[in-house]
Amino acid sequence: MNTDWQTDALPELAQRILARLQQAYGTISDPWRLPVLATLGPEGPDARVVVLRDVLKEGRELVAFSDRRAPKIAQIHQHSRIALVFYDGAGPVQLRIHGQAGVQEASDMERWAGLSDAQRQNYRSLATPGTPVDSPSEGWSTTNRSGLEEFAVVRIKVETLDWLWLARAGHRRAQFTWEAGGWSGRWVVP
Repeated sequence: MNTDWQTDALPELAQRILARLQQAYGTISDPWRLPVLATLGPEGPDARVVVLRDVLKEGRELVAFSDRRAPKIAQIHQHSRIALVFYDGAGPVQLRIHGQAGVQEASDMERWAGLSDAQRQNYRSLATPGTPVDSPSEGWSTTNRSGLEEFAVVRIKVETLDWLWLARAGHRRAQFTWEAGGWSGRWVVP
């Protein structure tokens, strides 16, 4: 996805970043739809790709799904501070987000209803994600349950944005912090 990032106005840039996030979650082929989520695990930093499922509250809240038994869920319960990294090589633009993650404890029936049967299959595994198996097909051994019991919604409250544009004419970088009901930005050295 190519976005015109050329602007010297920080408020306009913040709006473009948020619009780009909105665009990403609704477009399957968008590279920003698959950010890297970093949490803190027992061995230190732990990162994995997640699917951006929604952008709420004018970009202040991001949503991803997970199996409730996945290690990232326990990590979020233990240390709610997370980072997300979005990258679009066509830009090329990187966006780093820091915030607080939480796991919605009650089942989200509306979001569950929006999943296809193939997507629901991901939550029907007999074994916990990360369990060693003898063959790849063993990981697909499933129960007759719906999968809703293992479906978790991860909500990330965005606190900071760190945007980097690797422009041929000169890289640009800006940082934004949520303050007093709006994004406060500043230019920084790339």
